Amino acid sequence: MYRFDTLARDQHPPAGTVVSVPIIFGYRHKGVVSDRRRSGKPTVVSGSAKRGAVCEELWDDFAGGKPVRDDGHPSTLPPHEVLRRARTLIGTR
Repeated sequence: MYRFDTLARDQHPPAGTVVSVPIIFGYRHKGVVSDRRRSGKPTVVSGSAKRGAVCEELWDDFAGGKPVRDDGHPSTLPPHEVLRRARTLIGTR
């Protein structure tokens, strides 16, 4: 279910959750929270314009200094399956 909660800087949702950051004119960059952590923060699987492909990037790189919104878990799939499917896209454009 979608939630749309803006997260505090030190708050991180569980793996498999969809998160997003504002980009331009109401559009949002979306990603899936990973079960892997770096420097105490989860990584995020998303399509990265900087890298030109889907990748698993650091939380702070995904956020780019912008507030991260918790968009919830909009699926009937279990979180680990959402994350597994997201990872199959790593490296694709």
